[in-house]
Amino acid sequence: GFYSNNGFMWTHGCTSHHNTNYGFYSLNGGHVDAEKLNGNACNAYNNGLHGFASVNKSYMNINSALSTSNSNCGVFASANSVIDITVANSSHNTFHGFNAELNSSIVGNGHTSYSNGQYGYFAASQSYISCNYATANSNTSSGVRAENNSTIDIPNCTSIANGAEGYIAISNSTLSGTNSGAGGNKSDGYAIDTLSSLRGSGHSATVNGGDGFIAKNISLINCSGLTSTNNTGTDFSPTANSTEGGNLGSYLMNT
Repeated sequence: GFYSNNGFMWTHGCTSHHNTNYGFYSLNGGHVDAEKLNGNACNAYNNGLHGFASVNKSYMNINSALSTSNSNCGVFASANSVIDITVANSSHNTFHGFNAELNSSIVGNGHTSYSNGQYGYFAASQSYISCNYATANSNTSSGVRAENNSTIDIPNCTSIANGAEGYIAISNSTLSGTNSGAGGNKSDGYAIDTLSSLRGSGHSATVNGGDGFIAKNISLINCSGLTSTNNTGTDFSPTANSTEGGNLGSYLMNT
């Protein structure tokens, strides 16, 4: 497709599809600028690997884009790279909608990740994703997942009808923000596991197939204004504001 190796490429209003590997690709310090032009968005679909990918200290700017039906991820940042993305949809990809790994970041707001083969949003190995005003909907596994020293900000994020947890932080990872919601997920609304934390305020969990909020394996939920109703499991685990730790010394504080 469109390929920038330690250079700069301007691809406004372009579409890239049915390529063997990538739709739009920046690597080795490369920069791809993929923005809307005269009403035409940048679209990537049916590519053999990722729709939009930035690898090895590279950068990509994406605005008003669609990435769908790619054989790996819709949007992928790896190895100290950054993707700045606004108002984009990533759907029906074989793996994840949005994936940042190996000290990389996906920043921006207003994007949607739905009906992907694994996670909607996935940050791994010291990476970061901003899910401000984002939606994770009907993904096969978790809607939003942070693992291995990663952080995902979830202000005003919605995670609904996913095949596992709405949100999960595991292995020394953090979810933070305000006014996010989890509803109708097959497992827990918010699962905080193994030295991880959920912070912020105004998060809500309703009609999930597991617990509403659960902290386990020396983890912490420290928030204000949590609401949890009509979940199949318990609404809060351990009991909110308990003086003793729950599962292996985990705490849930709802002030």
